[in-house]
Amino acid sequence: MTAPADGGLLYQMWAQQAVSYTVNRLPLGRANNMGDLIRSPISLVWGAFVLRCYDQISDNIQTVQTRANVSKGVQMGNCQEHAAVGFDFLAKRGNRPIAIQARPNHAWVVIGFDRNCDFTQPSSFPDWSWVADPWQRQVYRTNTISGAAYYEPVILLGEFAPYPDYLHP
Repeated sequence: MTAPADGGLLYQMWAQQAVSYTVNRLPLGRANNMGDLIRSPISLVWGAFVLRCYDQISDNIQTVQTRANVSKGVQMGNCQEHAAVGFDFLAKRGNRPIAIQARPNHAWVVIGFDRNCDFTQPSSFPDWSWVADPWQRQVYRTNTISGAAYYEPVILLGEFAPYPDYLHP
């Protein structure tokens, strides 16, 4: 994939939209965030119970869509659920390439990357790719990620990959 003519500004805009959309669809917040838990304890306990049914990141589109729909139904989730909702938002709007990427304690969405980039090395991402991290309510360039070990994308939609609409309620 070649660099977009806008230098990645459109990817940045979509990443910001995905974060805003997710935060609005999950108004009860983050089940593992003390501030959100204090604000709405009964709702979050119920939501966490429901989400335990989907307590793994999966490598298939249907599970990501299901996780996104369940999370929107209970209006909360952890980073995996936030990433699923953001990914679903971007995929439904035709954004490609996108991926959910994870490390042992966090998950986020990557938008606009080169198929030759090494997902274990954030510095290999092009300047025009972005992270949408709805759980942290942040958008940032992928090549600025630092920290613990990174893994291959959990789920990835390439440049022309279809996103089956029949899975949406």
